Amino acid sequence: MPKTLKGVISKMSVHNLNVPQIGLKLDLLLRTGKQGIKTASALSKRLNIAPDHLSRIKNGTRSIPDEVFLELTNIYQIEQKIWFENLEVFGQSLGLSSQEVSKIIGIRIPGIDFSSRITDKRMIKDIHRT
Repeated sequence: MPKTLKGVISKMSVHNLNVPQIGLKLDLLLRTGKQGIKTASALSKRLNIAPDHLSRIKNGTRSIPDEVFLELTNIYQIEQKIWFENLEVFGQSLGLSSQEVSKIIGIRIPGIDFSSRITDKRMIKDIHRT
């Protein structure tokens, strides 16, 4: 294969990444308003992609292209390796506790103490006395 054609092919090929729980991570970022971005449409504009493309990435029906992922890491200033961590570690990198992540996203995260889910304050006092 001629050198020039090989260079063109390598420039044209785009690698796609499968970032675990990308939709929940993006929801967490949008709901906390990090970097002043609170809506998916605002994020899609910053990423220079169509809103439906971002929606497919969030829903997991489309993997994220390398260049979009790099732009995402630059916008939010989050290390690439953190994106591949679980949701709890990702949230901690944003300065959020596990309980805050759970509350914002609306899902239970394993390891959160059960006393945080108890609504009767008397039971909490009894637990801490023992």
